[in-house]
Amino acid sequence: MRGSLTLRLLVAFWLALVVTLVLSVVMTHQIGRYRALTALDPDALADAVTAGQYRGREGMREVQRRLRHRGFRLLLIREERPLPPELQRWRQRLIDAAPGVVELPRGGLAVVVEVTDREGLAYFAVALRRDDARPMISPSLAVGMQLLVSLLVITAVAAWMARRLTRPVRAIQTAVRQFADGDLAARVPPAGASGSDDLAALAQDFNAMAGRIQALITDRDRLLHDVSHELRSPLARMRLALELARSGHPSALDRCDDEVQRIDDLVEEVLTFARLDPEHRGAAADRLELQPVSLQQLVQDAADRHLIAAEEQSLALTILPTTNEVTVNADLRLLDRALDNLIGNALRYAHERIRIELQSQGPWIEIAVVDDGPGVDDAALPQLFEPFWRAAAQPDGGYGLGLALVERVARAHQGRVVASNLSPAGFRIALQLPSRLQID
Repeated sequence: MRGSLTLRLLVAFWLALVVTLVLSVVMTHQIGRYRALTALDPDALADAVTAGQYRGREGMREVQRRLRHRGFRLLLIREERPLPPELQRWRQRLIDAAPGVVELPRGGLAVVVEVTDREGLAYFAVALRRDDARPMISPSLAVGMQLLVSLLVITAVAAWMARRLTRPVRAIQTAVRQFADGDLAARVPPAGASGSDDLAALAQDFNAMAGRIQALITDRDRLLHDVSHELRSPLARMRLALELARSGHPSALDRCDDEVQRIDDLVEEVLTFARLDPEHRGAAADRLELQPVSLQQLVQDAADRHLIAAEEQSLALTILPTTNEVTVNADLRLLDRALDNLIGNALRYAHERIRIELQSQGPWIEIAVVDDGPGVDDAALPQLFEPFWRAAAQPDGGYGLGLALVERVARAHQGRVVASNLSPAGFRIALQLPSRLQID
């Protein structure tokens, strides 16, 4: 779950919640300190002034300094002392309010208490909140500030997360639209497909899907082009043979029959090749008809079928026998077709001899066809199993589907095909199958 989108959203939510709670606690603490600092209780004021006057002038200065720190200035109302002009008209109201709090115009505030001096004379001490003092914070304002800060934090975290999420989403959306408009090369850029979260995995899956679809369409177009090209030649020869037949050459009909057979063989190979697409997602049982197959018998039957053709070309066709009975669970018809293609390929290029080898090597069973022909250029070996590919030196050597079909038969059986040149001359193609085929 480390890279999942769910985890990232959960972490972002908890982060916003924790930051909001921390800020709320800090603000509540600071507001409480400020309110405690600016709030002034009448009894506390009376005690402070009384204690200050008994300590003399220095004590009163200390009281005034503390009050200034809390945003107040100290005034003493005595019979003989006038108040500042702005407070003179409030003199009687201040006296009548003692002890208590008086609200003055323009948000002013005064705390009034009655105290007694050392001689026993009563007077009034007024703590007047200064104009430059910070205003008191009401509970509703404090709650509003906390909500505002919380919303700002949550908005910032949500915007940050939304930006991180929408960037790859927009990249995926752009690539999907381009792909839907026919740009098969459209991919999500590396910046949108990097990482380990769910969106990066989605981008990677889209790129893989787009690559596969592009390859399928390219292969389809190539297959249609190549099949059309391969069909054109026998059809042209058939048309020529028909013209000859109309001109009084009945033997030309046999040529037409041969060309029809070539077209039929080509269509059969194309259909088999397409049905064995290794990316086909259907059940394996839909592609293979599995049954126990004796490979000794399979090899012997294939050699017998091609023996006459080998003798006509003065080629020696032999089988390298194996001492143990080799049986695999496989599709007999497909293996037979693959072995025919391997032997047919060797018949086209061999000079004097062809050898069929059957051997068991650990978990693999190998059927190899070896000839003494010229082999294939090493640089061309990777292209050997591509459909419709033919060596430049042999442009008319079949349709170019034989070895590609062998490779797909091998992959359908969870096996592989290995081709190699022999020294000093010769060529070897081995069809390797697992001794125990497991189909899910």
